[in-house]
Amino acid sequence: MRFFLICIFISLAFLQNLKSNFESTYDLEKNRSSYKENSFQKQSSFNSLSFNTTLLDAVVDPDKYLVGPGDSFTFNILSADGVINMNLYVNPTGEILIPSVGKVYVNNKTLKQSINSIENKCFEKYPNVNVHISLNKIRQFKIQVKGIYDIVNYVNATPVLRVSDVIEPIIEDYNFKNQTSELDSSLIKNENKKLISKRNIKILRNNDTIHVDLLAFNRFGDYSKNPYVVQGDIIELRFEENFVSIYGGINLPGEYEIVENQNLFEIINIAGGFTKNADFDHIEISRFINKKETTNIFLNYNEIIDFVIKDSDLINIRYFKDYKRQDFITLNGEVMYPGTYSINHNKTTIREVLDKAGGLTEKADVNQIEINNLGINMFQDLEFKRISLIPEQFRSDEEKSYIKARAYSSMGVIKANSEQSYDKILDFTLNRNDHISVPQALDYIEVIGAVYNPGRYPFDKNFNLNQYIDIAGGYTKKAKYTKYIVKSKSGYRFKYNNKINIEKGDIIFIPEKIERSNWDKLKETLTILSQFGTLIVIINGIWGKNEKKY
Repeated sequence: MRFFLICIFISLAFLQNLKSNFESTYDLEKNRSSYKENSFQKQSSFNSLSFNTTLLDAVVDPDKYLVGPGDSFTFNILSADGVINMNLYVNPTGEILIPSVGKVYVNNKTLKQSINSIENKCFEKYPNVNVHISLNKIRQFKIQVKGIYDIVNYVNATPVLRVSDVIEPIIEDYNFKNQTSELDSSLIKNENKKLISKRNIKILRNNDTIHVDLLAFNRFGDYSKNPYVVQGDIIELRFEENFVSIYGGINLPGEYEIVENQNLFEIINIAGGFTKNADFDHIEISRFINKKETTNIFLNYNEIIDFVIKDSDLINIRYFKDYKRQDFITLNGEVMYPGTYSINHNKTTIREVLDKAGGLTEKADVNQIEINNLGINMFQDLEFKRISLIPEQFRSDEEKSYIKARAYSSMGVIKANSEQSYDKILDFTLNRNDHISVPQALDYIEVIGAVYNPGRYPFDKNFNLNQYIDIAGGYTKKAKYTKYIVKSKSGYRFKYNNKINIEKGDIIFIPEKIERSNWDKLKETLTILSQFGTLIVIINGIWGKNEKKY
């Protein structure tokens, strides 16, 4: 009997090993194929966005939007014989075929020019009709993304998206996973766990190279630094490499990534510009010559535009000698007059600043006010740092839970999450460079996952979860019927039960059933049999020892 059981165990182990080798080869090829066709689906939620919308007036500029194959138009002709309604598509050759009228070439014409061409073609054939044409669906195409991946990757895009719309979800998702050690980086060329750069992005378009700088775009609203994507674009990403630190008489001191051949004047503007009491003519640059030696460079205002900064430069903007530094905070969101306000360090309260700003608007959510306190942010989470140094497979359950909990929190951020907390936070004293954010109250809930019409719906305090699911079209055939709630205030996901209240901004999530292949089912069966065989062998071994004792 013992020999028979051992033979079964060896056979199962062999099958398990054979299965694993086949499965790993199969999955590798499957994953590579999946990445080529559905890039970033596991890394970002971007591809889940829907572009099938008829509400295009707010996003499409008729004078700038270039029509191309795949665009769809609503076409209405009103004549004495009646009304004709039809949808017209731009074919792969860039033409629209209008029945009884003919072909109209619209490829690479602006929307306004295309509509005029179609109307003129109709009037040539039927001069006494009324024609109404509107764009009802914009085309999709794929943008190649390279630079940090070992294989070719593509992401969906449309002509009304800018580079930031396409890339930022990917960057934010990757950087978050990189920081929390959750990233499967087997296809990523990142040996040193660096973050993806937002300042050194390139677009290869025909024979030109366009430099994209999302930080400069966000600072100055310079759309040349964040152009619309075009079919055929190749976006090249890279990891952050070079940084400088800038302190002293500067509005937004800190560490900044730099671009190639960037001068001091540009980085000063990126950092918010000089403070009112900065001494422009006494700027000090500490620069590393090698790993041990540094040199100090002194500049005046007239020299900064021609001075090219280098990696690891430490820039100090001096104050005037007898200057008593004025401290400032920034206030944004739902207040009457957002902006920058002066404070007395550790004396001025949030209540006083809100009074200066004219108070809150009617849309303000007082329970979600946040203070990004840079002073608190200076203190490191030593426990998080300690756990991060431990390989994931050796972390305890409590340590894994701590990493997960830290991912849901923001160090240095103080939040008001109730009316009682709001009253207390009003008396909170501010530090220099604090940032206060007053968000807009969310009047909707969101339903996502395995429902027919996922999206945002108006919040109704009298509605329960099932009613929201009905509004979203009901469950799809693939729905698991398990219901989850992601709370807007905490970001935590809970399995729904009647004790959980649905609040404004919450997300209702209905997961899909995972279709398993026959091989997956066989894998589970073999695994169970293998474990069962191991258990029998162990038990039999114990019996054998006991038999020897007797």
